[in-house]
Amino acid sequence: MKPNQSPIARREFIKRSSLALGGTMLLWSGCKQHKPTAHWQYLTEEEAQIIIAMSSRIIPSDDAPGAVEAGVVYFIDQQLVSYYRRWTLVYREGLKGVEKASETLFSKPFTDLDPQKMDALLEQIEDESIPTELNPGKMLTRFFNLLVDHCMQGFYGDPRHGGNRDWGSYQMLDLRVIDPDTVKLS
Repeated sequence: MKPNQSPIARREFIKRSSLALGGTMLLWSGCKQHKPTAHWQYLTEEEAQIIIAMSSRIIPSDDAPGAVEAGVVYFIDQQLVSYYRRWTLVYREGLKGVEKASETLFSKPFTDLDPQKMDALLEQIEDESIPTELNPGKMLTRFFNLLVDHCMQGFYGDPRHGGNRDWGSYQMLDLRVIDPDTVKLS
């Protein structure tokens, strides 16, 4: 403290801190760049549709449910507002990059591609054979690998986290589901 400066009273400090915090919160609330729908917590409808399309190619449906039926997109959406918060920019930029690559290579949005073209694009992203200008710094490849990991977590994880609807992957693997509320510990 400077010599001719008096100590600040506790109430004055709390008042000033509250005003500063309130101003910061007001500023922060005005900085949001996207508007999720009531259906999504973080993703926009367009982003969710791209993830649904990509996840349907990562874990496709066959005689058992795939990523779409397991609700993997809901798992990812929920996690992006909590545990995966650190990946939000990677998702935003990655989804934009997938759209740009799809438009550049196939003249269509990713969700409008037929399954073979979706697979071809995702394979190019995965094996880094996509043109470098569409994958700067291997950003798309990093995003795709992250999405694969998150799809697997949403598909095989506990349904309470938003994915693996109706324990679909457990049923596919013929694993017994134990209800923790009925288990008695001795």
